Amino acid sequence: MYSIRHTVDTGNTLFTLIIPRVNLGNSQSATVETKGITTTNRFSVIPKFNQGQTQTYTIINLTGTAQAVAF
Repeated sequence: MYSIRHTVDTGNTLFTLIIPRVNLGNSQSATVETKGITTTNRFSVIPKFNQGQTQTYTIINLTGTAQAVAF
């Protein structure tokens, strides 16, 4: 989870990348599909604005390639 926006009086926005386990076997690469989740946490210094749902999510479909890397 990584904070991409943070304020002291209105909340924050977080991004979470779900990284799946990949077994390449004898291959050097494999296609990977996963999700990223943006979480918006709403907050107000005025208590009456903190009622109801204070957290929302946006799910992002991601694709890429996993590759074997020699260090």
